[in-house]
Amino acid sequence: MSPIILMLLLMCLTALHQANGGYSFSRLTEREILSFGGSTRINWVTEGNMEFLNIQSSGYWQAGYWQSGSAADRMNALSFTIVKEPVWGTQLLSISEDIIGISVNGVAFYSPLMGGRNMVEGETKQNADNCGGYRQQDGTYRYYGLPIADFACPQSQAIYYTGSTEMVFLGVAMDGFPIYSEWAGLVPSSMDECGGTNLPEPDGRYAYIARREYPYLISCFRGRPITQLTTHPVCTPMHSTALHCAADKVEGRSYWKTFCDVTCWRDECSRACPDFTNTGQGGGMASWASAEELYGYFTCMKKLILPHICSIGDA
Repeated sequence: MSPIILMLLLMCLTALHQANGGYSFSRLTEREILSFGGSTRINWVTEGNMEFLNIQSSGYWQAGYWQSGSAADRMNALSFTIVKEPVWGTQLLSISEDIIGISVNGVAFYSPLMGGRNMVEGETKQNADNCGGYRQQDGTYRYYGLPIADFACPQSQAIYYTGSTEMVFLGVAMDGFPIYSEWAGLVPSSMDECGGTNLPEPDGRYAYIARREYPYLISCFRGRPITQLTTHPVCTPMHSTALHCAADKVEGRSYWKTFCDVTCWRDECSRACPDFTNTGQGGGMASWASAEELYGYFTCMKKLILPHICSIGDA
């Protein structure tokens, strides 16, 4: 290849990189694909000049481990297709109360907000088992965020152990971007409103980060899911890492939700903490609130209010 052609190619790649917000290509690596095990199967699908990954779960939890210990327990059979080379869309897409990704062991990642309520913290939370997952009344099993397992969880089922400080590959989102755990040294301000950031060099790819704090996982989709389990209304960019863009299927629109909006009565939270909320329908954080104001608001609310007044009443 001549130097001129090589230079032009590099210029084109650089322009594409900058057009995607400065983030690198984010296809799954061969090592990440090989890390899928348990009840998952991955098949390559080619349509025209496009390549896709079809990811399927057999519907059985490997070794049948639950708190109940029953080998007959099942989770829903999963099957969805992702693009091999995910790219940023022109718009942010909201998160519906449904599957948003799949883990390396075949368990589905779900939105942490179900019925408009926080499933991870507060009085409406579900209790996680020893493997950091949540068993539903219908026998299905899911993750709502970072699946923190204790040492009572069988090694074959755990994908992230308590006390871990390393960056761990957890799975893939429905828009094709990888999902990683938080790690020591992660700078929260480096993350975007969807809960993603560049992985440390020399990797540099864009990935969503599962973390212990709200909003826990994916706050909005950067790419466009191919498998449309439900609709994903567009989100207005907010430039905050402390919000979750929730889809309202009835109204066909989205709302940015604060921790307080989904965890306790917003009026009570607002009286005791600085009021940076938007009192319009659906709640949400005012777009002018700074990162410092947001941090102070959530710190105040979580430490002073949540233990005393959170309620299952309407937000």
